[in-house]
Amino acid sequence: MCWYRYVVHTFIICPYRRNTFADFLDHIKGIHPDIQFTMEVDKNAALPFLDVLVERKPDSTLGHRVHRKPTCTDRYMNAESHHHPAQKQGIINTLIHRARIISEPRHLAKELEHLRTALRGNGYTARNIEQAIRRRHTPIEKREYLLAE
Repeated sequence: MCWYRYVVHTFIICPYRRNTFADFLDHIKGIHPDIQFTMEVDKNAALPFLDVLVERKPDSTLGHRVHRKPTCTDRYMNAESHHHPAQKQGIINTLIHRARIISEPRHLAKELEHLRTALRGNGYTARNIEQAIRRRHTPIEKREYLLAE
């Protein structure tokens, strides 16, 4: 069994069969009366946890990619807003960083394409987006060299 917790969210992989999940849930609910648990089981071999979609691959290993709730509108701070440019650049950098740390390589290109579309829809230029993507692709040693030029 594996048990991961982030604040009030818990991700558990247990070796039980689906018909025993209810018994397991009853057991952990009974440990302390003030702690309430709800449970979701995977659908189509996938389960969202926070902003990660965890997928069971055919070889039974786990894969992962960025997850957005169906209510996600892809609205971010507009590029024309009266915020400091560093804050607006931070939006781009943060979304790209999130894509890189969450998405497996096989999902990364699709996620970056989604970000290009979403960020363009929020008024960011293709130039700023592509620069941020290239900058994040560049290894730290090379990036320091490029900054010195």
